[in-house]
Amino acid sequence: MSPHSTKGSSGMNAAAKGEFPKPPSFKDPLDERQYVKERLALAFRIFAKLGFDEGVAGHITVRDPVDPTTFWVNPFGVAWPLLKASDLIRVDHDGQIVDGGAVRLLNVAGKVHLLSTIHATLTWLGRAGIASGTD
Repeated sequence: MSPHSTKGSSGMNAAAKGEFPKPPSFKDPLDERQYVKERLALAFRIFAKLGFDEGVAGHITVRDPVDPTTFWVNPFGVAWPLLKASDLIRVDHDGQIVDGGAVRLLNVAGKVHLLSTIHATLTWLGRAGIASGTD
């Protein structure tokens, strides 16, 4: 979904009124999933532009809005400036890849357990993601 999509209620109207924009709301959880994946892919490209893409071990995660026991993360070895929403992989709290793009490699260097614990514990994070630097 693009930022101009009509599927979610946009924060653009609030900003035009001088109010602080809020994240869009969705009636269909699958639309919200696509929105979250597109924003996560965008975050990777922004981080890369700012120089935070050295090495191959860093990642950013976001909880899946359809199945909150899983989270989306970048696959190991895919360059951040090129990452698309369709490249992301969905991982459960045991570190098993349950969905995602063609490259299904996960950097499990001890971080999956930590990240899954954070996502499982901090349920109030909602859509918020977690960023981790390179190893």
